[in-house]
Amino acid sequence: MSELVVSVRWWRSPHVAWVAEPDRAVLLNLESDTPQPEELGGTAAAIWGVLDATPLRIEQILERLADEYGVAADAIRGDVETFLDALQAKGFAESSSTG
Repeated sequence: MSELVVSVRWWRSPHVAWVAEPDRAVLLNLESDTPQPEELGGTAAAIWGVLDATPLRIEQILERLADEYGVAADAIRGDVETFLDALQAKGFAESSSTG
């Protein structure tokens, strides 16, 4: 019996206006009833910088960040997934699961 592998894909919400610098990004959810700018710095800005309008598998995101910071992808998986979930809750990112 084969094991079903679920891959989560993430992308930037098309309803977000944003500006970025090397270590900083400011996001604004244009669909929010009360839009508030969200400032990201450091690794949060780096995670945002990896996201794209085109869906990326979580493994691709982890690989890029792991390469940039010289760490193992498994070591950062939990923190990255938690942060992506927070971005999604605020309407800045979207995801889908594929099997």
